[in-house]
Amino acid sequence: MDSSVDAERFRAALAVATSLTDPEERAAQLDRVLALWRGRAGVVDGVTGGVDVVEWLGAAEARWSTEIDCGRPGNAIRPLTALVAEHPHREDLLTLLIRALYRAGRPGDALEAFRQGRARLVGEFGLEPGRDLHRLQEAVLRGDPDPLPAASPADPVPADPARPARFPAPPRSFVGREWALAELDTLRGGTIGVINGPAGVGKTALAVRWAAHARHRFPDGRLFLDLRGDSPGTPLTVPEALSRLLRDLGTPPGRVPAGTDEAVAAYRARTAGCRMLLVLDNAADAAQVRPLLPGGPRSVVVVTGRDRSGGLAAIEGAHRIALPPLTRAEAGQLLGHRDTLIGACGGMPLALHIAAAAPPGHPAPGDARDPVAHAFRFTYDRLDPTAAATLRMLALAPDGVVTPAVAAILTGRPEPDTIACLGVLTDAHLLERHGDEWRMHDLVAGYARERLVDEVPEPERTEAAARLLDWHLTTPDIGDRRIGLDIYRAGPVAAQRRGETRRLGLLLNELAVALIAADERTEARQHLNRALALHRRHGDLTAEGSALVALGRLQVAAGEHAEAMATLEAALAAAPDRAETAHLRRLLGA
Repeated sequence: MDSSVDAERFRAALAVATSLTDPEERAAQLDRVLALWRGRAGVVDGVTGGVDVVEWLGAAEARWSTEIDCGRPGNAIRPLTALVAEHPHREDLLTLLIRALYRAGRPGDALEAFRQGRARLVGEFGLEPGRDLHRLQEAVLRGDPDPLPAASPADPVPADPARPARFPAPPRSFVGREWALAELDTLRGGTIGVINGPAGVGKTALAVRWAAHARHRFPDGRLFLDLRGDSPGTPLTVPEALSRLLRDLGTPPGRVPAGTDEAVAAYRARTAGCRMLLVLDNAADAAQVRPLLPGGPRSVVVVTGRDRSGGLAAIEGAHRIALPPLTRAEAGQLLGHRDTLIGACGGMPLALHIAAAAPPGHPAPGDARDPVAHAFRFTYDRLDPTAAATLRMLALAPDGVVTPAVAAILTGRPEPDTIACLGVLTDAHLLERHGDEWRMHDLVAGYARERLVDEVPEPERTEAAARLLDWHLTTPDIGDRRIGLDIYRAGPVAAQRRGETRRLGLLLNELAVALIAADERTEARQHLNRALALHRRHGDLTAEGSALVALGRLQVAAGEHAEAMATLEAALAAAPDRAETAHLRRLLGA
């Protein structure tokens, strides 16, 4: 479809079909719905300017499910066969095809359809069929008279039994926003809500609060993902986001597809037919969000972001909620009658919560030109020395996310002591607890970094970052949490200060690999040349081979094929059993 008017006609007609209880009337209305579709030209990431392809597929599934209910399963076999071939990841279509074949008196073909469908799901997407498909296969094998009757369009059966619940706890104190909660209540399956506003205005708190209020609407689970669009460091990439979502949905880490297109297909297969809530927090732009939209028209997506340019609202069909600061009356519900403090916080919930955590009787945090920063200073100055020192060192944590183990490494204190400090900082609203992790709002992280640079000597900062790097490189099974280049750079600096030249070379290898991944080739080349000199001084052939392989990859990327060939020949001589060296030579045509 190519206009918003046609999209509205399509959705309105589909709503009418959903409301009909007579199967014959519903079939006729669904025919009219499908006739409104004008082809699939212009699809970008599964979305057109009007109707999403998955919306059309949902209507098609309803149409052929109704045909089966009307006692005409033979009529549904040909169109369902074509749809399954075109969308092999969509389990609802396969379920309908198997039902149609079985109801048409072809149980052998129904079992063969299951076998082929399962082979495609496992082979192409790394996914086992969901519970309903396995139940359907068992019912066909038993010869049940009517296995798995189709759900009505108004009450669909979820395709997967997993109920992920990776979600932050709702805020302990929440005031106002009744109008925004009411707007979120209007979101229905297949719709997207975009909450935008300035930093510290309470976008995430609103989304999490509503998710707790509306949890009964999402029997297949709720997912929360921080995309880090406006956080310090690099936003979460689409492949990283898909990997986390698939693992949260139960996909084993080793089965997550490596390619982006394959991961998108696997993710949409996993979510097709589910009634879930997905909150994409702190999004950078629409391009980061589109590939993460679930498959099927039954889930609701809520996106938060600062969205200065309005780009997030460009997501097709998005309902935009612009969130202003709290009114003075609402702020008063948090701070009582502390009028001067209310004015200084500017109605910003983050500042108000931080200020509210301080005992009454203290002066206001400053003027209203930067209320959030003044609230940070107001609270930071009243922390006990150990908690304040902990906050400063947590500024080194990757992406502002810490566990007790990471906090202990950064502070150099026992883990039980750091857990107590994390509790103090949480009570002061400087941290938020999400399960076994604590997170800093990016504004808090920025303030903590200022205090770190101003109050902690550079050697102490470097040693803490080097400890974190050592832990990251030597601890197995710590997930996919990234560390920044500043942490990688700290390792060699600390090793050189300690005179650990062998270790210095190894850490230069690690730094160079990270720089190559970040496309910082010039600096990477400098570090690799230095590392090679150290490895040769110590006679460490394995480390020399690693450095040469990294240098060869850099030269391949730079188009220096002759130099890369010589480098990789040297790598083979230093460490002849390195499989990646041979692989790179094959790429070069050697």
